Amino acid sequence: MYFIATRHLHDLTWWIILFTGLWAVFRVWRGRLARLPWTRKERLAGLVFSSALATQLLIGLALYFQSPLVHSLFAGGAAGLDPRAAIFFGLIHPLIMFTAVVLGQVGFSVSKRLSDDHRKYVIATGCYTAALAMVLLAVLWAWFGYGRSLLPYHAHTHGWDLQPPQPAAMPVAANGRLAGIYPVGSWIPDRNALGGFGPCDNYPFDLGKAAWGTKGTISLVAFLDEPVAYFKSRGIAVRLINRSGEVASFPACDSCLRLVQEAQDKDGHWRPIESSPEAICGNSFHRVFLEPDQYWQFPARLYSGPIKTKVRFRLDCDQELRLYSNEFEGAVSAAQFEEPTADLNDSNPHNVT
Repeated sequence: MYFIATRHLHDLTWWIILFTGLWAVFRVWRGRLARLPWTRKERLAGLVFSSALATQLLIGLALYFQSPLVHSLFAGGAAGLDPRAAIFFGLIHPLIMFTAVVLGQVGFSVSKRLSDDHRKYVIATGCYTAALAMVLLAVLWAWFGYGRSLLPYHAHTHGWDLQPPQPAAMPVAANGRLAGIYPVGSWIPDRNALGGFGPCDNYPFDLGKAAWGTKGTISLVAFLDEPVAYFKSRGIAVRLINRSGEVASFPACDSCLRLVQEAQDKDGHWRPIESSPEAICGNSFHRVFLEPDQYWQFPARLYSGPIKTKVRFRLDCDQELRLYSNEFEGAVSAAQFEEPTADLNDSNPHNVT
């Protein structure tokens, strides 16, 4: 939560730097070109601009030592993360911004000590213009190259809200194994993907003060006491929560996680009762990313059937790594243990009754 709050502050301060920088550059260039005398307004503009840069440097340092991208850079790179983004935010971005801070401070300090107005303007125009250019370079490079927003980070939108079910809503009565549909949106782009996969706007939520999940790890939690609407049926809330302190990477197919429900058969073996998403073409495959102290949430089917058994959710993170949710008492049909047919998955993927 502290990391996200610091990043919000860092993004907001950039706008202060932009406007104070434009004001300072306008004042000194106007004075230099018109050969005006140096006034307190030019000095004040330089003071505010250089102070904003220095403040941003302090906020940036606090953010730097918390950043998962920086941690992944010095740890040799996290699986699935774009190493170019780690290098940019871990090395290039700090160096560019430090140079901007030095230029701003030199412009203000030197011009303040000179007695000749023309020399004041020459130093101030050169330093302030270069500093503002460095700031724009650092931010716009990140914007075009790594998908960063110029607004406060993630403040403009979030994921899907879960709605309560209608009073008469019933669980899903499935006549076969249905497709597991758990779509998510990712703020961090997968630069290694081929492109052309189906997007999704179910972006992460900030965890805030919620104590969901287990500290220091990634948790998949079924909230049995939180009934939600699954279209016209009754479902339950499921959340994937990242409290690991690092960016988590997951394989996806057209923005759908490889997340399914499992149930115990009569022999006590865990078997899937939902099928993983299937690719339309090779471009469907990519990765999605969940940052520290954030979570995705989705409505999940609550099934009904004659077989009373234990149920859980399973997330396939990689070839050998799986994540399981808490177990709960549920009801399924025998047909859900069978392999799905094409008609079940293709003609009506939600198959809600």
